[in-house]
Amino acid sequence: MQALFPKDVYERAKSLSYELAKSHASRAHGLVEEHGYRSRKEIVFPAKDADLGESKEVLAALEQNKGACIFSLVSGEVSEAFAATGLAAIFARVPATTQLRIKDVAMDAFALQAMAGSLTKLKLQSIWMKRVRFPSQRVFEHLGAIIIQSKLQEVTLRDVGMTDYGLAFLADPIAKAESLKRLDLSYNPITRVGLRCIEDALKENDHLEYLGLRQKRAAAAYYEYVKGLKSLIKAIDFDAF
Repeated sequence: MQALFPKDVYERAKSLSYELAKSHASRAHGLVEEHGYRSRKEIVFPAKDADLGESKEVLAALEQNKGACIFSLVSGEVSEAFAATGLAAIFARVPATTQLRIKDVAMDAFALQAMAGSLTKLKLQSIWMKRVRFPSQRVFEHLGAIIIQSKLQEVTLRDVGMTDYGLAFLADPIAKAESLKRLDLSYNPITRVGLRCIEDALKENDHLEYLGLRQKRAAAAYYEYVKGLKSLIKAIDFDAF
């Protein structure tokens, strides 16, 4: 490189690279210290710091934490590249994770699909999502595959924008998921059309013990239909008026 550029340009570029590397290391150290990766049972990783997902400082700290059982991904956007590389590297260092929590995050179907391979390597028992934004309802097709492949026991999808169309992709996996005990679909824009999909799934799956279908606002007909599902499951949670 030095032969191609004047010496002062080369030295400036080298200095800038050093400063960027130093800044990156400092941010990674701050992230580790802020969230206490070395000792806590819950690991919190902000998606906005995705560029630190493969940093040596972060990965080394995660590797020392053998007892973490909850991994929380919060606040930001999860790209396909981050899911395939950064999250894959992180999950490889926390194999004892039993619960994945995702909150206030945006991701697409490609990111979730890229994440799926890494999730099967964890001791995952539950996935909890709240206020996750997906650009397409087809993302729930990939989520259904994760439910089956990971043999999940609990799935919470609260306020994730799932419509009747998205729920239709989940109906078959719900029906076939023998390990699934608890399912919470509260605060999604589901109508009676979507409830019919759930009803069909419940008729096939007698292992499910809890179903959450709370709504902020819904027509009386919605609650009447939900009441009709009570005979198909041990516990159903809905806030009828």
